[in-house]
Amino acid sequence: PISHSHNPHQHNPHQHDPHLHKPQCSTASGSGCKTCAPPNERMPKVEDQCATCNPGYRRQGYHCVPYDCSTGNGKGCAKCAAQSDRVTNNHCATCNPGYHLFGPFCDSDTANYE
Repeated sequence: PISHSHNPHQHNPHQHDPHLHKPQCSTASGSGCKTCAPPNERMPKVEDQCATCNPGYRRQGYHCVPYDCSTGNGKGCAKCAAQSDRVTNNHCATCNPGYHLFGPFCDSDTANYE
Protein backbone atom coordinates (compact mmCIF):
# COMPACT_ATOMS: atom_id res chain seq x y z
CA PRO A 1 0.00 0.00 0.00
CA ILE A 2 1.03 3.59 -0.67
CA SER A 3 1.51 5.80 2.36
CA HIS A 4 -0.28 9.16 2.26
CA SER A 5 1.70 10.97 4.91
CA HIS A 6 0.98 14.67 5.40
CA ASN A 7 3.83 16.96 4.44
CA PRO A 8 3.95 19.73 7.10
CA HIS A 9 5.46 22.13 4.55
CA GLN A 10 2.62 21.64 2.12
CA HIS A 11 0.20 24.61 1.86
CA ASN A 12 -3.15 24.01 3.52
CA PRO A 13 -5.77 26.27 1.85
CA HIS A 14 -7.90 26.18 5.02
CA GLN A 15 -5.24 27.88 7.14
CA HIS A 16 -5.04 31.67 7.09
CA ASP A 17 -1.65 33.26 6.81
CA PRO A 18 -1.72 36.16 9.31
CA HIS A 19 0.71 38.09 7.10
CA LEU A 20 -1.76 38.01 4.20
CA HIS A 21 -4.92 38.90 6.16
CA LYS A 22 -6.46 42.18 5.07
CA PRO A 23 -9.02 43.44 7.60
CA GLN A 24 -12.55 43.54 6.25
CA CYS A 25 -14.89 46.46 6.68
CA SER A 26 -18.61 46.74 6.13
CA THR A 27 -20.91 49.71 6.42
CA ALA A 28 -23.94 49.67 8.72
CA SER A 29 -26.33 51.98 10.50
CA GLY A 30 -25.93 53.11 14.11
CA SER A 31 -22.44 52.49 15.48
CA GLY A 32 -21.35 50.82 12.24
CA CYS A 33 -19.17 52.63 9.71
CA LYS A 34 -20.82 55.14 7.39
CA THR A 35 -17.74 54.78 5.18
CA CYS A 36 -14.75 52.49 5.62
CA ALA A 37 -11.11 53.46 5.69
CA PRO A 38 -9.40 52.69 2.36
CA PRO A 39 -7.89 49.16 2.39
CA ASN A 40 -4.34 50.53 2.06
CA GLU A 41 -4.84 52.65 5.22
CA ARG A 42 -6.25 49.89 7.44
CA MET A 43 -4.28 48.59 10.38
CA PRO A 44 -3.63 44.82 10.39
CA LYS A 45 -5.99 42.61 12.42
CA VAL A 46 -8.51 45.42 13.12
CA GLU A 47 -11.89 44.77 11.50
CA ASP A 48 -14.36 47.50 10.52
CA GLN A 49 -12.04 50.52 10.51
CA CYS A 50 -14.24 53.55 9.83
CA ALA A 51 -13.39 56.64 7.84
CA THR A 52 -16.66 58.33 8.77
CA CYS A 53 -19.52 57.61 11.17
CA ASN A 54 -23.27 57.80 10.92
CA PRO A 55 -25.12 60.88 12.27
CA GLY A 56 -25.05 60.90 16.08
CA TYR A 57 -21.78 58.94 16.24
CA ARG A 58 -18.10 59.91 16.28
CA ARG A 59 -14.83 58.14 15.61
CA GLN A 60 -12.94 56.81 18.59
CA GLY A 61 -9.79 55.10 17.41
CA TYR A 62 -10.86 53.13 14.34
CA HIS A 63 -14.49 52.59 15.35
CA CYS A 64 -17.66 54.64 15.83
CA VAL A 65 -19.17 55.34 19.23
CA PRO A 66 -22.36 57.24 20.09
CA TYR A 67 -22.33 60.80 21.35
CA ASP A 68 -23.38 60.43 24.98
CA CYS A 69 -26.06 62.54 26.61
CA SER A 70 -27.58 62.57 30.06
CA THR A 71 -30.29 64.74 31.53
CA GLY A 72 -29.74 66.84 34.62
CA ASN A 73 -30.65 69.95 36.58
CA GLY A 74 -29.59 73.53 35.76
CA LYS A 75 -27.50 73.62 32.58
CA GLY A 76 -28.11 69.91 32.06
CA CYS A 77 -30.47 68.77 29.36
CA ALA A 78 -34.14 68.47 30.24
CA LYS A 79 -34.34 66.16 27.21
CA CYS A 80 -31.47 64.91 25.04
CA ALA A 81 -31.52 65.25 21.27
CA ALA A 82 -32.31 62.06 19.35
CA GLN A 83 -29.17 59.96 18.83
CA SER A 84 -29.09 60.62 15.07
CA ASP A 85 -29.39 64.40 15.65
CA ARG A 86 -26.45 64.69 18.07
CA VAL A 87 -23.28 66.46 16.93
CA THR A 88 -21.57 66.49 20.34
CA ASN A 89 -21.80 64.89 23.77
CA ASN A 90 -24.68 66.23 25.94
CA HIS A 91 -26.55 67.59 22.91
CA CYS A 92 -29.82 68.90 24.34
CA ALA A 93 -33.23 68.97 22.68
CA THR A 94 -34.84 70.96 25.49
CA CYS A 95 -33.61 72.80 28.58
CA ASN A 96 -34.76 73.07 32.17
CA PRO A 97 -36.91 76.08 33.25
CA GLY A 98 -34.84 79.29 33.21
CA TYR A 99 -32.36 77.91 30.66
CA HIS A 100 -32.28 78.22 26.89
CA LEU A 101 -30.63 76.37 24.03
CA PHE A 102 -27.49 77.97 22.63
CA GLY A 103 -26.40 75.66 19.86
CA PRO A 104 -26.62 72.16 21.34
CA PHE A 105 -26.17 73.30 24.96
CA CYS A 106 -28.32 74.89 27.66
CA ASP A 107 -27.32 78.08 29.48
CA SER A 108 -29.00 80.74 31.57
CA ASP A 109 -27.86 83.81 29.62
CA THR A 110 -26.38 84.87 26.29
CA ALA A 111 -23.32 86.65 27.70
CA ASN A 112 -21.00 83.74 26.98
CA TYR A 113 -22.20 83.42 23.40
CA GLU A 114 -22.06 87.00 22.12
